[in-house]
Amino acid sequence: MSFILVLTASHDTHADIVCKELFRRGLDYLRFDTDTFVSQQGAMTAFVERDGSMRTTIAVNGVSQSYDHVSRVWYRKPTDMSNQIGDSARSRFARRELHELLDSLGALIPSERWVSSVESLERSKHKLLQLSEARKLGFAIPRSCASNDPEVIRNFVNTAKGQVVYKTLFQPRIDDEHGDVVGGIPTSVISPVHLEHLGLLRASGGMFQEYIEKAYEVRVTVIGNRVFSARIDSQVSPSAQVDWRKEIIKGGIPVSAYQLSEIEEQRCRKLISSFGLVFGAIDLIAKPDGEYVFLELNPNGQWYWVEHLTGMPMVSAMADLLST
Repeated sequence: MSFILVLTASHDTHADIVCKELFRRGLDYLRFDTDTFVSQQGAMTAFVERDGSMRTTIAVNGVSQSYDHVSRVWYRKPTDMSNQIGDSARSRFARRELHELLDSLGALIPSERWVSSVESLERSKHKLLQLSEARKLGFAIPRSCASNDPEVIRNFVNTAKGQVVYKTLFQPRIDDEHGDVVGGIPTSVISPVHLEHLGLLRASGGMFQEYIEKAYEVRVTVIGNRVFSARIDSQVSPSAQVDWRKEIIKGGIPVSAYQLSEIEEQRCRKLISSFGLVFGAIDLIAKPDGEYVFLELNPNGQWYWVEHLTGMPMVSAMADLLST
């Protein structure tokens, strides 16, 4: 009997809600929380016979299934297993082996069954490549500079026609030695004080972009072939004008369902598919003159907050995608 494999972690609201919908529909699924897999006596096994035939199983919380019967894999938000194993040299070895076992078994599942495949997620996370692909598809993009050279960055800032913002090249979070999030780095406008400390970037690097004047912002979530767009009126709050994420959590700015033109929706679909993804969250700026400017793509971004604030049926759309 086929089943949906949900790869995530125990504190994942998105997985909680979608799994409830899968259960309501009578669909068989197995949730694999990587952060509790060892403590819950989870097991992964593969037998390879001399003739090349193979039998594979995964067991979680006493439920055992064959990898051969996986109809879909939802690669949601699996985390590192380090908290369960420790951080000594031997523990790091054990953790690598366990992750390799998971990856090796996952590699046996055809990529077209994944939402989305690990290879597609890895390729699509690079912001420079995102900008290049977006421009090829006709999106306007901001003038940008990614570097760890302080003088190159200084020159980019000083020669810009207006303000310049800094954003991280990778995830905007700070993790401790166990992989737990202990802080975040918001997108911010470069000030004279920042210019005095550019030398620190020699060991880090970053992404710098011209600041685009905004009328509002649009969060576009593509789930399969369906497009859900939300208008974010970030400019009503001074603290959200550059980066709206903290204010969204506080409920300090209006968010509403929004309709892009068919041309723009199709452009978003093409961007997602150009990376081999079947899901993705795209951030756009709507300028006062109505032009949309592409900022970035999050290939595995958070989206339930959009349904919560707008009422758009995104949980249902994700369940549809996982059941096809």
